[in-house]
Amino acid sequence: MQAPMCWVHGLYADGTGEFLPEHLNDELGDNELAELAQVASDLREHAVRLAGVVVANLPPDQTHEKVREQLKGLGLETAALLPHDDSFEKVTVAEIADTVGADLIYGCESVFKNQRVDSMTIATLDVANLLTHLDNADSNHQLVVVDARRADVILAVALAARLKTIAGLLLTGPAVGEETHAVLADLDARKQLPLPPILKARSGSTYQIAHAVSTTTARMLPTSTSKLDAARTLFDRYLEPRFRNALGAPPDQYEVITPKLFQHHLFTKARRDPKRIVLPEGNDRRVVVAAGELLERNLVELIILGNRDEILAVADEAGVVISEEAKTHVKIIDPNACDPELFDELAAGFYELRKHKGVDLEKSKPAWNSNFFWCTPSTRRLSP
Repeated sequence: MQAPMCWVHGLYADGTGEFLPEHLNDELGDNELAELAQVASDLREHAVRLAGVVVANLPPDQTHEKVREQLKGLGLETAALLPHDDSFEKVTVAEIADTVGADLIYGCESVFKNQRVDSMTIATLDVANLLTHLDNADSNHQLVVVDARRADVILAVALAARLKTIAGLLLTGPAVGEETHAVLADLDARKQLPLPPILKARSGSTYQIAHAVSTTTARMLPTSTSKLDAARTLFDRYLEPRFRNALGAPPDQYEVITPKLFQHHLFTKARRDPKRIVLPEGNDRRVVVAAGELLERNLVELIILGNRDEILAVADEAGVVISEEAKTHVKIIDPNACDPELFDELAAGFYELRKHKGVDLEKSKPAWNSNFFWCTPSTRRLSP
């Protein structure tokens, strides 16, 4: 491998949901080949070489050997040839909530994150006709959009969800009434038959919200666990073995090192053999912020010198938050309130290292009140 960049090329044609004839024949079209050749050329002009090409959304149940040969003919490494997976095209309740600006008020959060939505129903009918409509619908994953004042519809659909899969309820308009809240809270607390995800839009009329829902496109949110798991499974299965092995190539095999790649290798080396660093100006905001980042990245063992309360106050003011695990890699020492035994031990260590230069043990002790005198090799005796 000679470069850290991978190009992903999707094949779905013209947004129609249909594959081109070339794709069904296990080939890339001429326009797609020209595009890939142009991408590779542009990257070379900027001193970046492709590590490989991922071709996504290929027709399933094919070997894709022709595609692999076409890429080889362009001098491109095949990273992965991924078949089309319908699960990535399904809009979820969470994606709709993110689009329209709605919050989950009842229901299971994991269902909310992953429940697919096949269609939408705007609840303008009376309860009986609405339930008949939902029961006769072709889809089992309908999102019902309803005004928050329609307590009858809200409760009826919530209960009907126990008999038919309802993707969720999206409430619009003013706040949900107290009585409706009380009933929903009681149903939600029972847990035997959980409620579907019930969302409340922060603003917008029923028409505006319904329009936003109808234009929502499928995507992958950081919380979309089912889609993320599907993506991992897809790559685990179809990532080319040669490309997978090359990912672990040592950095000296790369011809071009980008700043991010250089930083990655630098951090990797630091984590393998973490060094101990003493920071004498512990009450300096810049020092505290830098220390927080080093600790969270697990790069070093730190000794911070200064008054503990002052250092923590600076950290709080700067918004530095240290995880419990990171706290095991740092020690705060106040030279002005040092344990006498530790003071004598460090002074003795300093004397042993400097006695050949004529340092007097007793005369050097007063200088240890300065933080900078603690930044000597003798601090290797300290362990965070």
